[in-house]
Amino acid sequence: MNAARHLALPLTVLALAWPLAAGAQPTAPATGDAASQAAEQPTRADDQATIDGGKKWLELIDAGKTGEAWDHTAASLKSAVTRNDWVGGVSEIRKPYGKLVSRTPSRFARTHTLPDAPQGDYAIVEYESTFAGGKSALEQLTWKLESDGVFRIAGYFIR
Repeated sequence: MNAARHLALPLTVLALAWPLAAGAQPTAPATGDAASQAAEQPTRADDQATIDGGKKWLELIDAGKTGEAWDHTAASLKSAVTRNDWVGGVSEIRKPYGKLVSRTPSRFARTHTLPDAPQGDYAIVEYESTFAGGKSALEQLTWKLESDGVFRIAGYFIR
């Protein structure tokens, strides 16, 4: 098994962290009575902020700034993959696609459970991406609410 394929599983399941800018962070579910919970649930604007934040993070990968992307990763990723392994693995995985031509969000979901992941608050965004030479791919980002109250990318997958 080559190094890039060996990294693919941890990169797919775990991930990166990119704190969203103030005002663009998805909201966490509220606690308290039902009326206040309903008023504080994520909105379409929160979903759009998550989608836009994901595009911003993916621009680091597009620009070859995989090390900078790793610098903003969640603690769970940093404990599972070294910076050097991350940089090499992501660079190798993205290399065949070439330069990005377009990226369009195609699916969005929120959940509290994911296979092989701890319970939590997650947002999943998929983008249909087109690259130079007509290559296309589906890129998926999984955001997770961390203990400090900040959503960070907890998964990146490209196929």
